[in-house]
Amino acid sequence: MVADGDCSGLGGNDGQPVEQMDEPGAVGPVGAARSGLLARSAWSLIGQGLSSSSNFVLSVLVLSRASRVEFATLSVVLTTYTFLVLLLRSVVGLPVTLLYSHGLGRGNERDFRAAAGVTLVVSVVAGAALLVAAAVSPRDRGQLVVLGAALPLLLLQDAARYAWFAMGRPRMAAEADGLWVLLQVVGSALVLTLAGTGAPATLLLGAWAGAGAVSGCFLVLRTRLWPAPAAGYRWLVAHRALCGKLVTDYLVGAGSHYAVFFGLAVVAGSDELGRLKAAQTFLGPLIVLLLGGAVFGVPESVRAGADPARLWRLTRRLGGALVGASVACGAVVYAVLPVIGPATFPDAWAGARPAIPLLTVFAAAVGASTGATSGLRALDQNAWLLRARMLTGPVLVLASIPASASFGVNGALAVLSSVEWTVAVLSWRRLRGMLAQPA
Repeated sequence: MVADGDCSGLGGNDGQPVEQMDEPGAVGPVGAARSGLLARSAWSLIGQGLSSSSNFVLSVLVLSRASRVEFATLSVVLTTYTFLVLLLRSVVGLPVTLLYSHGLGRGNERDFRAAAGVTLVVSVVAGAALLVAAAVSPRDRGQLVVLGAALPLLLLQDAARYAWFAMGRPRMAAEADGLWVLLQVVGSALVLTLAGTGAPATLLLGAWAGAGAVSGCFLVLRTRLWPAPAAGYRWLVAHRALCGKLVTDYLVGAGSHYAVFFGLAVVAGSDELGRLKAAQTFLGPLIVLLLGGAVFGVPESVRAGADPARLWRLTRRLGGALVGASVACGAVVYAVLPVIGPATFPDAWAGARPAIPLLTVFAAAVGASTGATSGLRALDQNAWLLRARMLTGPVLVLASIPASASFGVNGALAVLSSVEWTVAVLSWRRLRGMLAQPA
């Protein structure tokens, strides 16, 4: 469900400047700006949809065919992968879009290479740690080995995607994501054909990871994304203030959410956490939209930052669209699950369906806050966003424990929704106040 580099030689095979390769509508006179914005928004959503679809397909296949133990292990593996991807995005992807989206990111090839160097070093260390964990794991080592071996290329693929977002060319990212999904579908079909209905989760994970690794190689070779680890250290030092705020923001926000999930499993039982994960799987298309909105919102807000009226209009429309899509998607899933669930997900749909309404409310809150936080990041309000998360994080964790103990997954979701809506309201007030100030 994730798709937040080093792009030296981002031109053609002869290393021509990026300016000579712009897609139609990406740049041009004022009259073409609107069409360029629409094209970038469409390709951002398409790319994020394809990126998230790979995780969604994997989860659905394993959920429908594997045992509960295998799905539980896969949940841990995908959670680990998601944590690492989002962590690297806060160190590399998001700073890249904030720093280089002005002017569609031209002339920053060395910086893109340096950022990819950071990604390479961190991903190699993390992959080695996963292989060590697999060696000492008492069971299901195969899934950890698969993720650890493929992790560097998977994370480099994600870093390259964010470089293209900064350059206003999300079509390149969408092509690589489409290749990932295509190869995964072919590989999964082969696994299911050869292994039958009892296809092990490790083989399906291998099809997913192998497709992602090929996609990463494709993106690196096509864009000449040669990571520069030495330059990466200098880049990280030069932007340590921004990266530090974004990493701390992510760790506080994500850490509080992970604490809620862990607390739910402890006080209400692992079955309640399983119901939440199954509900998240059924709302996979909605998660695609939310992630696509975040991928699109930050760089476009940076480009609109000099015009307060334009920035307000952009963020308001983005937030409204994500809220509306959340409500519509949640309603559809809740309505159709009793129809398709018994035949497709006989062991999961009944337990997950009661969690859909509150999960939809939480998703709508995330959509609302995405619009506001995109604008705030473009206005360099990262310190304020960090303070907001540090104030609401402890409240979220402490309130979720009794709620989870009393009401299970819905108690945890009620607290998550309340806190996220509070953050959204405060963020919109802050954005409105910032835009009302004189330039």
